[in-house]
Amino acid sequence: MLLLIHTYLGEYTTAAKLRKTRCASTIVMMIKSHYGRLFRLSEDGWWEEVIDDHICREKVSMAFRTILSTNKKGASQNPKPRYLALE
Repeated sequence: MLLLIHTYLGEYTTAAKLRKTRCASTIVMMIKSHYGRLFRLSEDGWWEEVIDDHICREKVSMAFRTILSTNKKGASQNPKPRYLALE
């Protein structure tokens, strides 16, 4: 998934809100079309598959924002780990 995120990162950074949503949707469709799945950490500590496309887009958008904020902070600071798994 990170390769897809980096592929669309330039477009995502300069895009308006609607176009950002389309970038995230495209990535979700690409992942699902190759039988990939997105997971999140549940409240009880178990990994659960994210089935809802809206939540999948939110997770992909979160990955975009995490990468962008990491780039802004610089390589000297370590960002907080984010939990997003892909199978």
